[in-house]
Amino acid sequence: MKRIINGGVVVVDDVKYRVWGNSKTKRLYEPILMKLHHQASAMLSHHCKILVIRFDLPMAEYSPSNAVISELMRVMVKQLKHHYKMQRVGYAWVREQASSDKQHYHCALMLDANKVRQPKKVIERFERITDTRNQLAPYIPKNCYYNIGRNDLTAYSAALYRLSYLAKVETKGMRPNPTNDYSTSRIKPKETI
Repeated sequence: MKRIINGGVVVVDDVKYRVWGNSKTKRLYEPILMKLHHQASAMLSHHCKILVIRFDLPMAEYSPSNAVISELMRVMVKQLKHHYKMQRVGYAWVREQASSDKQHYHCALMLDANKVRQPKKVIERFERITDTRNQLAPYIPKNCYYNIGRNDLTAYSAALYRLSYLAKVETKGMRPNPTNDYSTSRIKPKETI
């Protein structure tokens, strides 16, 4: 069972962050929130600044597995690494389904902002990948990206607030066992000497 916490404010590594939700009705899965934080932090340990891009992916039809999103992310990460000559690409996705008969995904990419400063080309690449696989085009929300410097707590806090929506409890769990509600990259923090 995933630990559930109240939204509003969380303390991580002795720093208070505002997160999606409130203490009465809007709750978050702590493991998802912590994975998002750890992947962003790990990326910032390797790069002096990162670009975080948020988007949603509706599905053309229901699937009991996450094979489609897993394959799309695998291809996307591989193409980004090759095209931009990157060593690492962070990502996260969560599966949700409410009253619809098919699931949708909320996603995030985390990239070296020294190599990618704007999301436009990355989004266009993802749209081409989904199109070639006969998937619905991703939905790109307004203000879908954040440029975060390693020591820019204001930008990091704004991005974590936006990413914390992925950890919300509502609309998760409508999937067969052992299908997962989420997945993230496994970027390890840079070791300090």
